[in-house]
This record gives sequence, C-alpha cells and structure tokens, in this order.
Amino acid sequence: MRVTNKMMSNNFLRDMNYNLKNMQRLQTQLTTGKEFKKPSDDPFKVARSMQLYSDIGANKQYNENVKDTINWLDTTDTATGQANNVFQRVHELMISAGNGGYSDNERRAIKDEINERISEFSQILNTSFDGKFIFGGSRGTVKPTDVTGGIQYKNAPVIKVDKISEWQGKKLSVKVAGGASVEVDIPADIKSVHDIANKINDELEKHNITELEVKSDFNEKSLTFIANKDKINAVSVTAVSPDVILDIKGKLDPVDKADKIDSGNIQLEYYSNENDEVTDAERKMIGDKLNIEISTGVTVGYNVTASEILEFKNSEGESKNAIDILNSLVNHLDGKTADGAEAGSIDSIKELLNGDLKDVKDILENLTKLRSRVGAMQNRMEGAQVRNEEENFNIKEILSKTEDIDIAEKTMEYATMQTVYLASLQTSAKVIQPSLLDYLR
Repeated sequence: MRVTNKMMSNNFLRDMNYNLKNMQRLQTQLTTGKEFKKPSDDPFKVARSMQLYSDIGANKQYNENVKDTINWLDTTDTATGQANNVFQRVHELMISAGNGGYSDNERRAIKDEINERISEFSQILNTSFDGKFIFGGSRGTVKPTDVTGGIQYKNAPVIKVDKISEWQGKKLSVKVAGGASVEVDIPADIKSVHDIANKINDELEKHNITELEVKSDFNEKSLTFIANKDKINAVSVTAVSPDVILDIKGKLDPVDKADKIDSGNIQLEYYSNENDEVTDAERKMIGDKLNIEISTGVTVGYNVTASEILEFKNSEGESKNAIDILNSLVNHLDGKTADGAEAGSIDSIKELLNGDLKDVKDILENLTKLRSRVGAMQNRMEGAQVRNEEENFNIKEILSKTEDIDIAEKTMEYATMQTVYLASLQTSAKVIQPSLLDYLR
C-alpha cells in the first residue's frame, strides 16, 4: 500500500486532536474538581453520584423530622409534668378533705380549688405546638377537651378575643374611674386568653388596684371584667399601640361580684367542633397515633393522646375514666353520690377517701407511665439524630470519593499530557518530509 503525505497528515491531525481532547478533559477536571461533567464521561459513577445525592437529601429531611419530633416531645413532657402537678395537688386536697375537723364550708373551699384545677387540667390537655393540639390525635386543629359549668357573672362586661396573634406584643391601657391608668404590655409570646387575663391582673395588683379582677372564659374566647360597684363606677380599656386592630375601646360598667351565677361544678368533657356531643368518629380521631419516618423504612408513633390520659387501665387491669373520677370526687365533696344524687355527708367522705383517692392515684400512675414513655421516645429521637448525622457524614465521604478528583494525581497527568502533546508536535515535524511541491515553489 502506498503511503502518501495526505495520509500522514490525516493521521497526525487525528492523533493531535485525540491528545488535545485528553488535555481538555484533564483541564476540565482540574477546574471543576470533579471526575465528570456529563453522564457520558462516566455513566456508572454518575448514576452512583445521583443516588448518593438522593440519599443525602432524604437524610436531611429525616433529620428535620427528628428535630421537629424532639421539639414536640419536649412540649409533651412539659405538659404531662404540669398535669401530674395538678393531680398531685388534687391528691393533697382530697387528703385534707378527709380531716374530721373540717367544716362543710372548708370542704366547699377545697371543692372550689379542685374545680379550678379541673379547668387548668383542661387547658393543659389543649396545649398546642406549631399550630396543632399535641393531645388531639389526628384531629390536631381542634382542641380535644372543654369544660362546662362553674361560676358565671351576670351582665359582666366582656371583651372578645378572636385571635391571640392580634394581642401579642401590644400595649393596653386599663383605667379605673377615679383612679390612675395602668399600662399593660402583652408579651409577644403570649399563648392564651388565660395568660392575658393573668398579665392584666398582675399589673393591677402592682398598682394596688384590688377592686377589679379580669377572668378568661373556659372557651378561651373572651375576657370578663369583675369589680365592686361601690368602689368602681366604670373601667375603660384602650389600645395604646397605634397598629392595634382591636375593637376594645370604650367604657365598661363592671359587674358586682355578688351578681354571680353558680351553674354547678366544672365538668371536663371531650370537645366537639360541630356537635353538642362528641361523635364516635371524633373520639377515634382524638385517640389516633401520629407517625413519622425517621430513617429509611423506620416509622414511629410519637404522640400522646387525650384519650390515653383520660381513659386507661390501672395496675389491676380495671378500666378507668378520669372524667368520671373528677365528676365523682367533686360530687362527694358536695355531700352527694358519684352521679350527683343527694346522700349523707359522712358516706360521701368515705367514698372520697376510699374509691376517689385510689382513683386519683391511678391517674397519677398513668401520667407517670405516659411521661416515662415520652422520655424513652426522647432518648430514641436523640439517638436517631446522632445516627442520622453520622450516616450523612459517611454518605458525603463516599460521594467525595466517587466524584471528587485527586488534585496531585490529575496535576501530574496533565503535566504528562502536555509533554506528550509537545513531543507529538516535534515528532510530526520530522515525520512529514518536504514534498515535490516544496521544490516547485
């Protein structure tokens, strides 16, 4: 076969182009720090890298899930601890009520405090976190419990509170007729109408205004102003902050404390969003477990429900209902039977110290068991968070080995390729000899 100059030139250009492509590939790797720029560079490594990026993204979400769950469990632990304190106090009051030297009036005072504790317990069960009621199960946007009964005040001036957010961080001016104006700063992190009432009462007490008291209603929707008519003629409440969007300006005529209506003992009950009574479907939703995925294929239930707190089995396996227990003990303090029928005072006290006292101990044991479960889940979530972070670190290390270059190695390869390129140029200059055309010029 005859070898022509054109064939030699074409072979030279092909080889030179190949060398230039290799130099370009190495130069791109050095500038990007990656082994590949497009899938065709290394399909296997690209596929593996994409899978590793997917794993890292999933792990980040798992880590966010774990962090949110830890915050939820912290709130649950605080709430169950507060509920435990409530029933510890109820237990102490019940023991005091068994004192033979106590009069009916003294037992009635104990009953009044227990009524307040029942209301407090309902507020604890309605604790919210991140816009959801933590004990509400899958019906988290609706509070699980409510209370009825208690003392109401006839014709008392009321200020409606539609949204807590409209009160947060605002300043109010409460002025008693004939007295000084008291400015009340509402904290930005205020959580309930009950807390607003407490804040106003604290400021009034600091200014020695003891004739006026502010109460929140049980539904957490309004503030009621109660005062002594003989000492206070009127109260004005004004929004001081210019950006307040509250219709609370004007004069209020306080109701006399004597104008109160006792609508019976406070009773705890499940709250229905649409009906007078809780339906079976609503009750089931309140008792539902909330699940969250904390790693691939690992899903855990993390919430405590109001149903678990209110309806449980004691150590003897007997079914107990905290709502019935609370109703029973306040009725016994009134000298009645558990269902509210008239009975002898002595018999009621015996029932209080025998059955009711044991039932309250059972509630405390159940709360302790639930709080222990929350603590165990907190430990598990903290362990999962550590494992998740370590796994993410390991995946990133594998990813680095898959797609990152060895700088020293690639620098040497690039230098070698430069030498090869220059050598090919020099060699080609010697291989391509002058042709006949060079002599005819």
